[in-house]
Amino acid sequence: MAAAAAYFAEALRGTGLLPGAPPPAQLQGWTENLASATRDDDVRALADAVRRANELGGAP
Repeated sequence: MAAAAAYFAEALRGTGLLPGAPPPAQLQGWTENLASATRDDDVRALADAVRRANELGGAP
């Protein structure tokens, strides 16, 4: 969860400083899988934010 959140934040900043950062579609998959596995509201919120950013083109 922490790594996914960090990658998402860096993608939105556009700095590209985190090595090994996944492409947006892969990050979305990771967060969706985490949300399903954990059934945690905060993880679901992150997954929704990643999905929305990808839909809007807000993440590179």
